[in-house]
Amino acid sequence: MLTEDFIKPYLGDPEKAHPFYEDALAIRQELEVHTDGVFPDKELCTARPHEEEIHKEYRKNVWVPITKRGSDEVLTQSKKISRANGWGLTFPKDHSRLIKDGFGLREYIEQDFPKWDSLYNYVFEFLLKQTFKDPNGVLAIINREVLNGEHIVPSGYLTPYPYYFGSDEVIDFKEGKYAVIKCKDKIKYGEGKEGYKFIFIDSDSIVISIQIADSTYQSTLYPHTGQYLPVWQLGSNSIQKHTEDYNLYDSFLTGALPDWKEAIRRYSDHQVNMVMHLHPEKWIRANVDCSDCKGDGKKQTVDQDNKPCTIKCKVCGGSGKRVVTSPNNVMLIPTVQQRVQDQETTIQGEPIGYAKKPLDALQFLKEEWQDKFKDGMSALGLRLLYENLLNVSGKKTELDRQDINTFFYNIAKRLTTVHIYNIVFFCNELRYSFVPEKERREYFKAIQFKVPQTYDVVSAEYFRERYVNAKQNNESPILIQQAGLDYARKEFGEDSINYKLLKDSYDLDPLPGLSEAEKNELTATDPNNLDVVISRQIEFFLKRAYAENENFFQLTFEQKLDKLTEYAQTSLTRKNRSLVNVPIPAEI
Repeated sequence: MLTEDFIKPYLGDPEKAHPFYEDALAIRQELEVHTDGVFPDKELCTARPHEEEIHKEYRKNVWVPITKRGSDEVLTQSKKISRANGWGLTFPKDHSRLIKDGFGLREYIEQDFPKWDSLYNYVFEFLLKQTFKDPNGVLAIINREVLNGEHIVPSGYLTPYPYYFGSDEVIDFKEGKYAVIKCKDKIKYGEGKEGYKFIFIDSDSIVISIQIADSTYQSTLYPHTGQYLPVWQLGSNSIQKHTEDYNLYDSFLTGALPDWKEAIRRYSDHQVNMVMHLHPEKWIRANVDCSDCKGDGKKQTVDQDNKPCTIKCKVCGGSGKRVVTSPNNVMLIPTVQQRVQDQETTIQGEPIGYAKKPLDALQFLKEEWQDKFKDGMSALGLRLLYENLLNVSGKKTELDRQDINTFFYNIAKRLTTVHIYNIVFFCNELRYSFVPEKERREYFKAIQFKVPQTYDVVSAEYFRERYVNAKQNNESPILIQQAGLDYARKEFGEDSINYKLLKDSYDLDPLPGLSEAEKNELTATDPNNLDVVISRQIEFFLKRAYAENENFFQLTFEQKLDKLTEYAQTSLTRKNRSLVNVPIPAEI
């Protein structure tokens, strides 16, 4: 397919591009405001009603990317996917005998991956952010020897690498068929001239065309193995538009953009209003005549017939007085005059004062931009991460946690089952092309790509406050126990002794939620009540059981309960023996 007739129309400054090229650029530009802190022209350069130019300029000069912290936090939490319980790849133990030990696919992916040492580092430290801000960019698996111009050894170990090309570089793309890349990095030719480099890729080969003179390109073809196009879009779980061969993707962050854009506008308005309203303006009463009519309120002029006439001064409106500002930014206000029985009298008042400014708008705008920022997080299902929800019901809190799991699961699924899957597949195909195809494919099919369902990204502080709040509000014992378990799991980890002790103390307590007074009533009725003994000493019994058997926490529920019952019976026997041997006082 990559014939000269196909390639030639793209070279130079092509007008040919895929139908959604401009849309893809617009999506990226909109996202970069929040991911990279790029100045938002649309939000800040649009003048507000009755806004003066000086305020518009001030708005631009004090721009702060307030929503970037939201996308940064989402990015930080998304990186925790790599530490989620159960996430990762599992490779077969043995590889082809044609591959030298130490040069297998697992070693290449996990230890010797170019630039990053590990593919996982590449995905979470680089690719993840590109996915957020440029979902219509592409990854292309190309041997580094091809792009670097190195000699290719057919039976050697090549170094295939996932090159990222932004949506501005993707001139044309048809999924599964071909990709045309116009590299943004210019190349030098001639006497200091800058030219272009194009990369054409289909399922059979790669053509690299480099400008060597004005309107002249040198093209080199590199065949590659495989039956599939090694190029795909970064994408997301949301498609805005599509055709038979192309999907225009939204970002994982797109849901937050309407509210985040409004937050930017409101914060900018807040900044301007802070300057306008918090700085006091001094005024002084003064008789200031209009400079145009010299205080007369009238001006002499000529009419249409060039005859002298008198008109009202347009500058002061006929009053003869003006409100002016001194060089020291002091407002000079003319004294008020009134006429009583043909006598002009000056109304007295404070000679100096400060203009009273409305401050309610400042607080409103402050709350407004913060609410819009949080609303953006809510649109992603992540408000729980940033707002104290301790006063809502447990059902609502659990729903929000499910939203968090859904959001991060979608990201993890895209990273793992699309990007990592494709990268590993094409690395296996290109690096080990000397291994028979059937053997390569069987090895790849044996690789397990695991995506867990739950992601623990909520902070330990949140769970601690939730637990304390549940106890202070005397909520249901079950809710208190669950809050305590969540806190211990987050603080110490599910594999810690502290967490296992707490969990078993809740699970094995035969009288959960009973107060000491209620347990005393049971003892009064039945002094040998084993349930009361276990409930009162459960933490001590569990620690003793673990000290005697390190595998105690791996036992079944029934086995654990039998051991605690044994301890309780022994405790009661000792207590009854001590009571029998107590001497009776003489007076009794």
